[in-house]
Formats: sequence, structure tokens, C-alpha cells
Amino acid sequence: MALFKKAVSSSAFLKAGLMGFAGGGKTRTASEIAIGLALMMQQKGMPTGKKPIGFLDTETGSDFIIERVREAGLEISTSKTRAFVDLKAAVT
Repeated sequence: MALFKKAVSSSAFLKAGLMGFAGGGKTRTASEIAIGLALMMQQKGMPTGKKPIGFLDTETGSDFIIERVREAGLEISTSKTRAFVDLKAAVT
């Protein structure tokens, strides 16, 4: 039995936090990452690739990326909240 095996991608989930100034591109960057991951999961035939992108929105950033997500042929679900308990529930 060999200890090492050929590497294969077995997951495509990301929990990330982005920090920066207003207008710095955080929402756009996060949406492009989410779109790329969702499309990759679909290409690989992963069932989670068919689920909508989740966007926990503390302001109104999700309003600006809905069209971009739809243009990619994906769905998006949003929750507009500033409650920390909601953030905790979203990432666990």
C-alpha cells in the first residue's frame, strides 16, 4: 500500500473574507470567485454546482452583481443582514 496517491480535486468550497476600501472591488472579486467555482463544479458534474451562489450582504453589493451571475447562467440567493449570528450560520 502506497502512502502517496495521485492528487485529485475532491472539493470546491471556499469560505473567504475580503478586506479593502469602499469601491476597491471586494464585491466584484468575490462574485468572480464564486462564479468560477460554481462553473468548475458544474463542469466536473458535482451536484453542488447546481445550487445557487449564496451572498450574505451587509450592505447592497449583491444588487450590483445579480446580472453578472445570471449572465454566467447561474442563480444567486441573497440574505441582507448585518447580524453576526447570521454570518456564523452562513459559514458553518
